[in-house]
Amino acid sequence: MFPIGTVSTTESVGTINHITYKLWEPNDGCFSKKIYHNLVSQFDEAILTTRQKAEPTLSINYIYSNIFHKEYKQIEHFVSNRKSQLNPFFAVDWSSGYTPTTVASVAGDWQVVIDSTLDYSATINMKANYLLLWNGNKFRIGNVTNINSATRLTISKDYGNLSLTDSQNNANAYPIYEVYFTQDPLQNFTQSDYIGGNLSKTDFGGYMRSGTVAFISKYKVR
Repeated sequence: MFPIGTVSTTESVGTINHITYKLWEPNDGCFSKKIYHNLVSQFDEAILTTRQKAEPTLSINYIYSNIFHKEYKQIEHFVSNRKSQLNPFFAVDWSSGYTPTTVASVAGDWQVVIDSTLDYSATINMKANYLLLWNGNKFRIGNVTNINSATRLTISKDYGNLSLTDSQNNANAYPIYEVYFTQDPLQNFTQSDYIGGNLSKTDFGGYMRSGTVAFISKYKVR
């Protein structure tokens, strides 16, 4: 999962080439929108014909402003590990979160009540099949196993270590999509201020950078 790599089943971290990374949100925002792949033709009589070329997909953009050198290097490490950016991976749509009304344990799974379940699907290869519960430090990621109603869904507890109590008291829910990069994700990053210090994964030394990373969902979102 972007930008932490292979997600742990027992801790709120991921790994890339044996290096452990923590999850963090794009510091200058995220926006998403549906992309409709329709073809429209107009004739002299102003009659329109339309044809759907493909089902709608979701465009997601992460915006970063003056992130630290170590954060940029984490993104760079993820990008370089994607095998020429040809393979799909997972990314959170941070712009489509809700604060759950209820998170309850039911028969070993968790039932989550949010304002709307429209972004999610229990059918594979459609919409968001995973949900992230995130309190800014720890997370729990679950596969959506059932859409119980317009506001309630059931997830398995697959990854991370956010507790049920913390999920109930201090967490937001976000959809996770399988995505591709839409362009070279590093091409528009620019350098700004330099911060002195050690150049390491754990320190903040180095140039700060700003840029946007764009994704497109692999599967339809309707």
